Amino acid sequence: KNSYSLSRYGGTDLDRNRWSELETPAVNTLSKTLAILDLYAAERMVWTAEEMAEELGYTRPTTYRYIRELVAAGFIVRFGDGSYSLGPRSVELDFLIRQADPFLVAGVPVVRDLSQQTGADMNLYELYGDRIVTVHQQGGVGALPISFGLSLIHL
Repeated sequence: KNSYSLSRYGGTDLDRNRWSELETPAVNTLSKTLAILDLYAAERMVWTAEEMAEELGYTRPTTYRYIRELVAAGFIVRFGDGSYSLGPRSVELDFLIRQADPFLVAGVPVVRDLSQQTGADMNLYELYGDRIVTVHQQGGVGALPISFGLSLIHL
């Protein structure tokens, strides 16, 4: 059973189906703004505002308002041709996650030691909701150079 414990709401466990009870105009706006970030994928890293509006079914003024907020926060950047891609804030947050995530803090030294002992390449995966994400990659002894790239699998 998936549940969330929210001390802000008296410590009540809310399952996913009950999140709609908490929906307010502000939460709805935030969800719609964050949906723009969900458009970005390895297959498509550059979008115009018009493409975003069409894909998400938003009006152009609404899309531009959400884009303005995401640009101001550094989550997306605007290129000279008017297209947008992910911005530096996501990299900053990734860095912070890597410093504080207990799974990474505990797991990376273990993966590093195993890789040194066996000479094998090792990957560390983490489950985030319905996504499996490669969060660390360790090259083995004498291994071919590998480049780290997140793999993302939707369950």
